[in-house]
Amino acid sequence: MHRLTMLTLLAASAALAQTAADFFDDKAMQEIRITIDPATWQRLLFNYRGNDYYQCDITWRGVTVRGVGIRVSGRTTRDPQKPSLRVDINRFTQSQRFLGLTSFVLLNNIKDFSMMKERLIMPLFNRVGVAAPRETSARLNVNEASLGVFTLVEATDKGFLTRVFNEDNGFLYEYDYDSRGAYRFEWLGPEPRLYSPSPFEQKIPDDPLKIDPKPLAEMIDIINNAPDVDFERRLAEYLDIRKFLTLMAVEVYMAEFDGILSDAGMNNFYLYRFANKKLSQFIPKDKDNSFTLSDYDGFKNANANRLMRRIMLNPGLRQIFLDKVLEAGAAAGGEGGWLFTEADRVYNLIQAEVKRDTLKRCQLGPCPLAESNAWFDQAAGYLKTFLSERPAIIRAQLARLGYTAPPSISQGSAVSAAGVLTGSVAPGSIVSLYGTNLAAEVRFAPAPFPVTLNGTRVLVGGTPVPLAYISPTQINFQLPWETPPGTATLRAEMNSIQSSVINLNVTPVAPGIFVIVNAAGGLVNSDSPAAAGDVLVIYANGLGPVLNRPGSGQLSPGGPPATVASQVQVNIGGLPAQVQFAGLSPGLIALYQVNVAVPAGVAPGDSTPVVISTGGAATPPTTIATR
Repeated sequence: MHRLTMLTLLAASAALAQTAADFFDDKAMQEIRITIDPATWQRLLFNYRGNDYYQCDITWRGVTVRGVGIRVSGRTTRDPQKPSLRVDINRFTQSQRFLGLTSFVLLNNIKDFSMMKERLIMPLFNRVGVAAPRETSARLNVNEASLGVFTLVEATDKGFLTRVFNEDNGFLYEYDYDSRGAYRFEWLGPEPRLYSPSPFEQKIPDDPLKIDPKPLAEMIDIINNAPDVDFERRLAEYLDIRKFLTLMAVEVYMAEFDGILSDAGMNNFYLYRFANKKLSQFIPKDKDNSFTLSDYDGFKNANANRLMRRIMLNPGLRQIFLDKVLEAGAAAGGEGGWLFTEADRVYNLIQAEVKRDTLKRCQLGPCPLAESNAWFDQAAGYLKTFLSERPAIIRAQLARLGYTAPPSISQGSAVSAAGVLTGSVAPGSIVSLYGTNLAAEVRFAPAPFPVTLNGTRVLVGGTPVPLAYISPTQINFQLPWETPPGTATLRAEMNSIQSSVINLNVTPVAPGIFVIVNAAGGLVNSDSPAAAGDVLVIYANGLGPVLNRPGSGQLSPGGPPATVASQVQVNIGGLPAQVQFAGLSPGLIALYQVNVAVPAGVAPGDSTPVVISTGGAATPPTTIATR
């Protein structure tokens, strides 16, 4: 076989063995080599302010792609020694691909002394459900000379759109700060040309015959001119509002001063309008100015931006946005959290190569290697300081905005108040719901139990239920007698602010024991053990339907009392006990009472088990002392 053919086949085989996922693998330090005519490279460096493309070859892991186009990229980070580069695989050969990619970007990080901000914040966007490019770190060599460490960034192009949205035939706009400056979604008039190509530059499709900014102009019209009563409904046709607020929440939490709410106007985002729709979604871009200062006020320019001002004036959208700021913080985690751990991991991955990078910068520009290494370590350390300090600062900023955190509950956090953790609860029983921000203060409910107590409610199947007790971390409520067995939805509310919805497993019976006392009302323990023939009173939960049933939340009757409809059996120390009464405790609410005589023959001891059985279910054993 001809040697050139063999080399071509070997290269093709090597390419097939790798994928774009390998290329952007953030667990590895990538290495990219550019081979370019030295005179051509010098022209690129000399013309670093321009956007001219130059031809070169790119090699990664033994795979070489020839005739690739590169140009200097960036706005404020352009540099004649260590230029950021956009790599277009198909610039000079239209059908050419590299691992399925048509382009990628190499960021020089000369303003990010930690060399890590971009590649930490983009995974955070993805973690909270906002589509963002893949990123990792890479060594770059040009003609065998090292240019140091760069951030390798997936280009926001058709390949990206296909990966995250499963389509690429919509309209992609890149916001161009340079063309307009301090623009914040102001209404410029009805003509679409007033908004695109400046400041919204259409990137896809790149066919000038397919320019269509009319929906963009319509969206900006709604932002500025829609009546308050119609604002949210009309905007929702043009913008995925929740995705936008999630993106904004990350920018605010991560102290991004060069983003949508920057002092100088909007910056650094794409807007993608889905094919055959008016609906658009924001895509983040260039986040090396995040992690600014831990006490940075990310909300300070919200009133200046027309879109954010309308959102902050809409009570529902404002609450969603502020909730999402806390959610972004929870996703990042504080000291020791996910992003804190990621900062450590990435630092350990890149630090050896970064400390050999003679072209990285200090605050005032080029500097000796020892000095730039000190700046790197200091900046990398500050990322963790930021993450440790930011949660408390954000909570204080939210408090100044009058924000009330929503109730927070999770699956499995509603259990029998008798401490039975099986996950099942029975109609008529008392249920304990655990979470955070459930109530403003501790309150015990009067009789009869109300369905709203100091602004707190619990809804099962959409219906408010009687409340016995509320606190910021726990609510006790009665599950209404009318609740059918099966799966019921449950949510909590505080001052009309809703929690997420969880499922409640409702069964006909879910027996549990609160406490066992003697006839005098004292605990049955080693100081007061029970003897054969003694009558004990067992206060219980979840014993099922009763006869002469009271209303939900109402006092139990005494004449005649409400009795358990099915047979109740009690076992003490392994022996059946005589049940004298099983029903609701008269004059109380939702509390079952079982009166039982201690059987003869029970062995003495401090841990004699007591078990109640009814309806095919039994309580976990509760121990008493016997003699």
